[in-house]
Amino acid sequence: MLSSALLLAAIALPAAAAPRAFSAAEPVLSRHDGIHSRSDASTKEGRSEDANIVERVLAVVAGRPVLLSEVRLAQQVRGEDAAPALEALIDEHLMFAEALRLPQAALTDAEEAKALASLKARVPGAAADADALRRMARRQATILKYVDFRFRPQVRITAEDPEEKARLEAAELDARIEAWVKDLRAAAEVRYNDLNRTGPASR
Repeated sequence: MLSSALLLAAIALPAAAAPRAFSAAEPVLSRHDGIHSRSDASTKEGRSEDANIVERVLAVVAGRPVLLSEVRLAQQVRGEDAAPALEALIDEHLMFAEALRLPQAALTDAEEAKALASLKARVPGAAADADALRRMARRQATILKYVDFRFRPQVRITAEDPEEKARLEAAELDARIEAWVKDLRAAAEVRYNDLNRTGPASR
């Protein structure tokens, strides 16, 4: 099975259709519970109305919001800037929604626990709560299981050299994943909460 890092790197692709930008009226989520709010000088002097905003909607994928905290976690996992991390996260949500439709992609408790442990090992210092990490681990593991069930049996490479065979198999699997993600993007409604954005970031 491919590692989730390799799979997600392989599917970081441009979208097939240009999504719409949000309007300025899209909601922004705030926290004022004293745990995540800021108390710096700009807050005290009232110079910034957004000083306490620690969460906001960056995009909406098929009616589901993609939050700033999710993108920040994706940045830590992938080691990328915000724009490509957002695009990869959008792809991930689209793939996960599709994978959930296949019963064979459902995770066992043991598989979910193993995926979570692997993710924690990859990003031991991730600034995210346990639920956020668990959701990401579940998404990625479900996608991987879906790919193994749907696409891997279609990859048949004949090569005598084991390394060459493995390389060709990986390339063929990547191509099938790429085509799948392009189809998902073409059929999906993706909107960005950024007036300067009319489509996905180039990657």
